[in-house]
Amino acid sequence: MLLPQDIWDQITGGMSSLSAIHSAAVFDYQLNSERAVHGNIWASIFKVDTWASEASEKGIDVVLVGSHLPTIHEEPSIREHAQNFVVLHVRSQGRLDNNLDQRLFFDCLRVHKYNPSTEEVRFASG
Repeated sequence: MLLPQDIWDQITGGMSSLSAIHSAAVFDYQLNSERAVHGNIWASIFKVDTWASEASEKGIDVVLVGSHLPTIHEEPSIREHAQNFVVLHVRSQGRLDNNLDQRLFFDCLRVHKYNPSTEEVRFASG
């Protein structure tokens, strides 16, 4: 039996954007357009939300900042090679690496290269 869209909206309302995208694919339902775009942005950076969930549990907000974020999940020819940044806002005291598993962070990212001298992550997708 198919659930009405408003029920799916309530169910996914409490999920992370990435979890909502995965759920929509598995259970074959549509997210509202704003939620779908938001989820696709996160899914273009993270393959799973394990690290982001752990950050949230520890009181750390993960915020994406960039002027072209709505196009980040599109093909390179469409998104105009705009730069986008992931900014981590830490509400707790201390260093981020004392609070979260850095290896888990990199394992949760899509295919990428990390430059430790600049602390920059470049994704294979561009």
